[in-house]
Amino acid sequence: MPAACCLVLPIAFFSLFYGKLNPLHLPEMLSTDRLLLCLFLPLCSLGQELTHQKVVTLLPTNDHHWLNIGTGIVLRNNSDYYLVTALHVVAKTPKKFEKYWPKSTIDHSYKYLHFGSEYPKIKSSFFINLVDSMTGEANYRTFSLSDKLLDIAIIKLDESDSAMHFMFSKAIEITDIDTSTELCPDQYLQVIGSSPYKTRQCNYYAMNPRNDRENPAIFKFDFEKTEIDLAGSSGGIVYRKDDFEKQTPIGILVAAADDGSFGLGIHLRFVHNLIRNWD
Repeated sequence: MPAACCLVLPIAFFSLFYGKLNPLHLPEMLSTDRLLLCLFLPLCSLGQELTHQKVVTLLPTNDHHWLNIGTGIVLRNNSDYYLVTALHVVAKTPKKFEKYWPKSTIDHSYKYLHFGSEYPKIKSSFFINLVDSMTGEANYRTFSLSDKLLDIAIIKLDESDSAMHFMFSKAIEITDIDTSTELCPDQYLQVIGSSPYKTRQCNYYAMNPRNDRENPAIFKFDFEKTEIDLAGSSGGIVYRKDDFEKQTPIGILVAAADDGSFGLGIHLRFVHNLIRNWD
């Protein structure tokens, strides 16, 4: 037992030094069958954190009382920055699990959008006005196909606002987006989004991506595990994992089946075209 302690404690302190191991988990980690996990935990967590830096936790509010939680990503086109998320994160919609809705059913009553790196550590001073106080119109753009709204919203960020620098540091270059129309069933995907139950963003793995037959902006995929709770992940990013290290952003998560068995995404190539033709 003393020998085991001598081995575990340095590993534990090594993990704590990088802020990856919760001290409350130490008694659980002291069993010898978990020593290998302890050894690899800092490296695995570090890799996840580098990926997580590309998503932003979003909290839409009225009068600064949090009403919802979602996820977003920031795209950069030359010197311009855009926040992209699911429409139902920033507006009230009749149903979340729909490909699109009639325009008349959308309620733009959320006033503010707070943001940060993780929940619940959201700085109250970091927020975006979702509604123009003078005109009452939404400060984000929505997009339609066949006269129905897609579940996506895009906000052009104000470069002069110092609070936005947090967003800018997480930006994905628009040139890194995969604009091809091909999706192969054997491709492996990684979905990253926020959660109201955890202080870190969550990884979900998926497979079998395929284009929607009715709507060219939408694709469908199957989650590796069912019965997963995707609350807070709407607007999260979908990566294609080309290999162990390389990840290519291909979409935005907008909906999932009630049992978490499959999800719907908006192609980032569609978003790419919207941003390219913004003005």
